[in-house]
Amino acid sequence: IIGKDLNPNSFLFRYIKFLNIFLHNQKPNPQVLESVYSYLTENRQSIDSSFVLDEDQDCQEFLTALLNKFQDECSSFEYVNHHLFSNYVHVRIDVHDCGHYAITSNVEQLLQLGFDFTHFSEKEMKSKALKTFILEDMIATDCKREIQYTCPGCPECKTKKQSIQTRVFHKYPRILIIQLKRNAFDSKGEQILLRDNVIYKRYMTLPEEEDRREVYFELISLIVYKGSRITKGHYYTYILNSDKKWYLLDDADTNKVQHVTAKEVINQKNPAYILVYKKCSED
Repeated sequence: IIGKDLNPNSFLFRYIKFLNIFLHNQKPNPQVLESVYSYLTENRQSIDSSFVLDEDQDCQEFLTALLNKFQDECSSFEYVNHHLFSNYVHVRIDVHDCGHYAITSNVEQLLQLGFDFTHFSEKEMKSKALKTFILEDMIATDCKREIQYTCPGCPECKTKKQSIQTRVFHKYPRILIIQLKRNAFDSKGEQILLRDNVIYKRYMTLPEEEDRREVYFELISLIVYKGSRITKGHYYTYILNSDKKWYLLDDADTNKVQHVTAKEVINQKNPAYILVYKKCSED
């Protein structure tokens, strides 16, 4: 799909070369592997000029920039991007007061989920204890929620009106990337980290299309944020490898790649930030 005529000096070509060596060679040459990897890290600013050392960076921004870089270098990668990672979503907004509605069809690279605290009681909200959310419930809340919307059908009204937004997933991607939006602002306008618990499963079922047929997913990767503040922390990741074993990759510990169990991945205690699910069969 990507093509045989890909420029050997392109970032995408070098990235594919690195993956082929890293994933498919049982005993890769350490010098070759280090050489290819060094090029990727030393030239990270060719992905985006903002990726510099000792600066606050976001792994979601890096992922998005990396996919865009690949697409800029290879027009065929747009096909890969859409079919592997893109959500096709129908969005309908119904305005309470006037009865008008608006319908759009969107293509979204990531499923970004915010934390909705409205269903917690006043007593629970006053408590400093961390709240607990369930991933499937967060997706359901995102699919139907109240918003403020300026109705295009009322040109004389320029104020936002109470509305209901309904999102129907026409088609989920083969690889579903979910970002939990853990940044918020306190009463002083300062950015804070939402450390609230999110319960996620190894296997997940989601409804697709108007008939809500079931689509099945398996967790294949988890990116975790470790830190006391949103602007000062560290990312590490769990990966389900092709050998069906889970591994912990943490560049703060460069000595080894640690084998872990699926139970450890599901029950780890730091805030989950990005979850990657692969579409699978019912079996």
